[in-house]
Amino acid sequence: MIVPKRDIKAVLGDDMEGETSLNEDLAMPAKLKDELMPKHVAVILDGHGRWAKMRGLPPTEGYVAGMHSVKRMVKLCLSWDIKVLTIFMFSTDNWVHRSKAEVIIQPSRKNSKL
Repeated sequence: MIVPKRDIKAVLGDDMEGETSLNEDLAMPAKLKDELMPKHVAVILDGHGRWAKMRGLPPTEGYVAGMHSVKRMVKLCLSWDIKVLTIFMFSTDNWVHRSKAEVIIQPSRKNSKL
């Protein structure tokens, strides 16, 4: 999904469920240098189900928590002027090795607002 910067609020939504606002607490650490920042960051989401299981939660709660992390990554990339964020969310292998509930929840989360 490619979202122009001007449309990012529409994707993130106005209600950020208690998360920091777009510029709050997202300042780049002083040791990082603007000229050395990447222009493209790629992330592979993995371990949400294991994270939930370790906490005694259903796997779907892990995916919900993962979406909060994705929101924060989007905000950081915007704040730090990283131009491109690629997120790999779901592989075709997941269709075979996941429960039906997990397979249903992941694509529905992908298609909902982050």
